[in-house]
Order: sequence, then structure tokens, then C-alpha cells
Amino acid sequence: VPDAEARTVSPGYFRTLQIPLKSGRLLDERDNEQAPRAAVISESLARKYFPGEDPVGKRITFGDPRNSDVQWMNVVGIVGDVRQSGLDEEPYAQVYRSYRQVPRRGLTVVVRTAGAPLGSLDVLRSQIRALDPQQPLYNVRTVEQVLNESIARPRFNMLLITILAAVALVLATVGIYGVISYMVTQRTHEIGIRMALGARPRDVFGMVLRQGLLIAVLGMGSGLVAAFAVTRLLASLLYDVRPTDVVTFAGVSALLTVVVLLACYIPARRATKVDPMIALRYE
Repeated sequence: VPDAEARTVSPGYFRTLQIPLKSGRLLDERDNEQAPRAAVISESLARKYFPGEDPVGKRITFGDPRNSDVQWMNVVGIVGDVRQSGLDEEPYAQVYRSYRQVPRRGLTVVVRTAGAPLGSLDVLRSQIRALDPQQPLYNVRTVEQVLNESIARPRFNMLLITILAAVALVLATVGIYGVISYMVTQRTHEIGIRMALGARPRDVFGMVLRQGLLIAVLGMGSGLVAAFAVTRLLASLLYDVRPTDVVTFAGVSALLTVVVLLACYIPARRATKVDPMIALRYE
């Protein structure tokens, strides 16, 4: 008895949603009311209940196998996994059955179009009206809309985090600029002496940049340690990204390094323009 979701579909369902066939065959018109019950299962179900063997030709049931009147389903094919509940959840085991053998009172029509999906709405409405004039057409959505609705909450959470991160980046830039600028002002006399003794402007420029980068490296080092400690709290907000993703941490560190260089540039340039005679009279 598989722990799986049961879905009732028509033969064209897999082709329309481009769910790949991995083994066996798909449901077709042969799987009607007179034929033995057939089922197509997902890869995750095959791995879980039929490890190391081919499930095609085996039987499954949602009833009690010990009962003599239990309805068995013959596995005729295996298809790829589908994230039915959301992008942030692992694919759940699926059993697909023919709507001819397991009828339902209500079904959802899935349509693949060659052009803009909503542009074909009038054609779809006329086709449904031709089949049944009393049948209403409602809750029409594109797959893109369904996808956007499913990720609306995590997208909003990430938007808030992005805004807060941008504000933090601006504050960090202003703070680094202020610290380096204040440091240059405090060392004006020293810089003047260095230049009077023969230091070249590029030497002074490099000195200021090195000191700014030293402050940044110390800050990023402590920040990375703290980030590794608290990233587990953000795991629920991430999709297909590990909390300690190396690429993300390296990218953020590189971005902060560029910000530090830009914040240090103006004070460093100003330091190279210090007049030694004025600086020596600074005290």
C-alpha cells in the first residue's frame, strides 16, 4: 500500500505538462472501463517501494491487500517527479490513474497553447460550450500565475531581506568612508612629513587603501563567523541554496571589498594632495 498522492488524469495530461516517461508506457485510451485498472507511478515512488527492480508489471493498491475484493492496479509506466505542492518542497510520490477507470465529479482542464495563453481563452470557452453549454469556465490561470502565487510569500520575505541588506550596505559604506576620512584628517601631519621626506603620492594612496582594507577584512572576518552561526535560521526562506553556500558568501565578500575600495578612494585621493608645508604647520 503506497504512501502516495493519487491523481486522476486523461491520456494527454503527461504530454501537455511535458512530464517525461522514464519506463513502460503512459495511460492511453486502452485503459477504459472494461480494461484492468492501470497506474503510472512517479520515480520517487518507484525508488521507495521497488528498489533495485523494475516496477512495470507489478501491482499496487490503496486498499487492504488482505481483502479478497481489493482493487489492484497494474503499474504500466514510470514518469518523472513533479513538485505538486510547491518549489520549496521535495517531490512527493504520485500514482496517476485513468479518469475512465476512476471517474471524478470535477477535473481541471490543462491546455498547452502555441501563442499567448490568455489569447486562446475565447477558443477554449467555445469548445467547452460546444461540449456542454451548462458547464461554467472559471478560475482560469496561466501556469506562470500559478507559479507566482505559490512563491508569493517567500518572494515577499526575500524582498524585505533585500531591502534591509541594501540599507545595511549603504550604512556600511557611509561608515567606512567616515572612518577612513577621519583617519586621514587625524594623520594629516604624519602624511605631510612622509611626503616631505620623499614619499610619493601613490605610496600615500596605497597606505590609506591598505588601512581601509585591513579594517574591512577584520569586519568581514567577524561577520562571516557570525553569518555561519545564524544562517540556519534562514534555511526555511531559501530555495535550492544551502545556508552555507560558498558561492554566496564569496560573492557577498567580493561585493563588500569593492564597496570598501570605493569608500576609501576619496579619502585616499585627498591624502595624496596634502601640501607638506601646510601639513607641517598643522599642529
